[in-house]
Amino acid sequence: MRVRARRRLIPWLVLGLAAAALLASTALRPPRDSQARAVAALEREFLPTLAARLAPHGGAGGRALVIDLSGPGRVAFRPQLEARLAALAAAAPAGEQMPLHLSLAWNVEDGALRVRGSIRTLRLETFVEERYPLGP
Repeated sequence: MRVRARRRLIPWLVLGLAAAALLASTALRPPRDSQARAVAALEREFLPTLAARLAPHGGAGGRALVIDLSGPGRVAFRPQLEARLAALAAAAPAGEQMPLHLSLAWNVEDGALRVRGSIRTLRLETFVEERYPLGP
């Protein structure tokens, strides 16, 4: 009788362990809400200052434009960043544009978005390290 009870218990135990593993893996990922808030903070704080950030480098892009992004919501933020860079490149005189490497990494901590990265051209490299409030 006890052997049968154990046999019935094993599938439930396996199912429970699988559910616990699934919950643990989703707990490690940032919630989608923080991803949306991170993208909103980048749109609100970083994108409007992009032209001023690129000015010392001589323009918004050139023949080679490399963008490295890392952080929650990077897939949603990339098209907006590329569109802004394309608009800035189209508005700049051709002689001012240079090859550009834009590298940004961000994470959410203590209710704020911490952004680190660099803007590089052949002549100059500027480092970015800022913190933006996420808001509600």
